[in-house]
Amino acid sequence: MTVDRGSVSAWRLTSRIARERVLRILRDGEVEDAPVGARKPGDWRVKMVRRLESGRVAGVVTVIASRDILILVTAEWEDGR
Repeated sequence: MTVDRGSVSAWRLTSRIARERVLRILRDGEVEDAPVGARKPGDWRVKMVRRLESGRVAGVVTVIASRDILILVTAEWEDGR
């Protein structure tokens, strides 16, 4: 599976939360809710969350595309700070 780094949102989101943290959330995080269908048939949208070393909780919304590509939609702090 590859990460689509060509999208503008992928680079914009990583400016708010470091790319390394985003990848750690995707690798070690937990699925917040069951995946739901995305816009394209066969694609799924899911939100992964993880408590980081700093104690803050962050989430990453991705689309799992039918062609085995992760499309990063956004990353956000979950704790409201």
